[in-house]
Amino acid sequence: MGGREDRFDIQVMRGVAVLAVVLFHAFPAAFDAGFLGVDVFFVLSGFLITGIILRGLERGDFSFRAFYVRRAKRLLPASLTTLGATALLAMVFLTRSQMADFAEQLLGSLAFVANFVLATQTGYFEGAAETKPLLHIWSLSLEEQFYFVAPFLLWLTPLRARPWLLVTGLILSFALCFVLMTGPSWLPFSAKGAQKMAFFMLPPRAWELLFGAVCAWVMIRRPDLTVPGWLKLAALAAIIATCAIGFDPVHPRWDAVIVVVATGVILLGRDGWLPKTPLQPVKVVGDWSYSLYLIHWPLFSFAYVAWGQHPPMAVMVGLALLATGLAWLQYRFVEQTFRGDWSGFRVSPAWGIGAASAAIVALAVPSLGVTSPVAEVLKPNIGLDPSCDQRTGQWIDLPACRTSDEPRVAVWGDSYAMHWVAGLEGIPLVQMTKSACAPLQGVAHTSDRYTASWSRECVGFNATVLDAIENMPSVRYVLISSPFAQVLVEGDQRLYVDGEVQPFSDAGLRGLVQALERLIAAGKTPIILAPPPRAPFDAGRCNERLAEGRPILGQQGCDISRAVAKTENLGVWDMLAEVGQQTGVQIVYPADVLCDAERCQTREGDTILYVDNGHMTREGARHVIDRLGFRETLARQGEGAEPSAGRILPAG
Repeated sequence: MGGREDRFDIQVMRGVAVLAVVLFHAFPAAFDAGFLGVDVFFVLSGFLITGIILRGLERGDFSFRAFYVRRAKRLLPASLTTLGATALLAMVFLTRSQMADFAEQLLGSLAFVANFVLATQTGYFEGAAETKPLLHIWSLSLEEQFYFVAPFLLWLTPLRARPWLLVTGLILSFALCFVLMTGPSWLPFSAKGAQKMAFFMLPPRAWELLFGAVCAWVMIRRPDLTVPGWLKLAALAAIIATCAIGFDPVHPRWDAVIVVVATGVILLGRDGWLPKTPLQPVKVVGDWSYSLYLIHWPLFSFAYVAWGQHPPMAVMVGLALLATGLAWLQYRFVEQTFRGDWSGFRVSPAWGIGAASAAIVALAVPSLGVTSPVAEVLKPNIGLDPSCDQRTGQWIDLPACRTSDEPRVAVWGDSYAMHWVAGLEGIPLVQMTKSACAPLQGVAHTSDRYTASWSRECVGFNATVLDAIENMPSVRYVLISSPFAQVLVEGDQRLYVDGEVQPFSDAGLRGLVQALERLIAAGKTPIILAPPPRAPFDAGRCNERLAEGRPILGQQGCDISRAVAKTENLGVWDMLAEVGQQTGVQIVYPADVLCDAERCQTREGDTILYVDNGHMTREGARHVIDRLGFRETLARQGEGAEPSAGRILPAG
């Protein structure tokens, strides 16, 4: 997002890109692919920065010192101003555990490695992306890493070989990105890990910057190149349509290709193809784009933190307008002030930048590693051991994931099965779990977050679980749990069935019934523990905020309305009831002990029951299992008693 060019069309493209990102962050449901504005920025930056380097090298006056001083003057003043203000606001809005993560983000931003930090802070059990005020800095760090690498590689490469360097790098990076997004089984890490690497890291994202770099080389060699205006308008329309709608649920993949190529088409040739008067406001937003990108997300994030969910539309509109106003102020009084000649400053701005950086470090360091009793309670409840959240395409019998060599109970499912293990102390069991992977036979869901390669892993994992349970004579009972919505309720997801991705259907329901019938045929007794009442907000963080006196907006307390809980479970309770009636399998409902006629509790006295909007804390799992009498029931059944029929509908 750095670099500057006097071309009107480039500034308009900056405006389009930053507006797409802001609209996506403010209204994700209505503008669900606006994140592609970042890909547009990558191409623009590759074009502008590589053009500066190539022209300087060919003239023979390229200076590394001058290049990096120019980058520092362009990027650091606004960045440090935003980081400092964000750090002060964080002290008001963030809990102690969130401050520990924020401190890492802050230091990563100062060291230009925020993408590495955020790659470790994002994942199934990590805090929601919206609670990370510096999440957006990953893209700036990635660009800055490009600025460090590109000048040296181009300087070391002979003139005639430079286009080959750029094209070869583009091809290799593009291939790496698509290999990681496809997630072939021979990769030494999980499909989710590969996808995270493809998103956050420079090598698999460099092709976007290098596409702009190749365009810069073409324009240096062919400054008189002409591209028809109608083609550029078509490219602009393609960018806007793709950002508004999105055609590919996986990113970065085909949607990224569309916007990258379209941006390249716009960069080639001359300016003057756009009408200036009607697009002047967009051009002005483009002038402010760097500051607007920096400022908007921390404001949105703090609002999300205070509400515990996506804030109301009126709030987001107000914050977007506030961010625009602050962006103008920062552009006018920070960016413009420091961008010019520094000789007029009485004190060297370099000293000011150093002092600001030191002050930000001083704010960040005390929060590193800080925790609290509440934060400990809200740690991911993965069951017996972190290794029991298995990441491969087959179940592995790990000693850490069983409490006996002859387990009586197999706990099978995803994270909603993991969190119940803490309530089953004293029962010989084996934990057979994989995050987000619903316990079915032959079916998994596929979405923008869970690629087909991950779905293939999930199906393979469940197949080996079923095989293993059939071959465990000691296992009498199979406790099955999941939110099930990802495979039973139609949304944006598709289903992976028979080795291919298919439109959503009732295949998930059939896969669940088939798994239950197979277990019954093997002489096992499956029992489904239904998902707990789901909150539309992060109930765990809500209780943490109450405990630490942080502001909570938009709701009274942290309990869940019974009516809202039923709506949030998307009819899954009723569908499980049908499965129970069809198969005779016992269905147990945590809502029976968590809810009365009006509300569902998320804490019992001083005991916090929820980690987030649906997962139980360890104490929460014990509370529910004990009040259901479930552990004692399994123990009695282990001594020869028959399982009680149980109800197959939640009370109320």
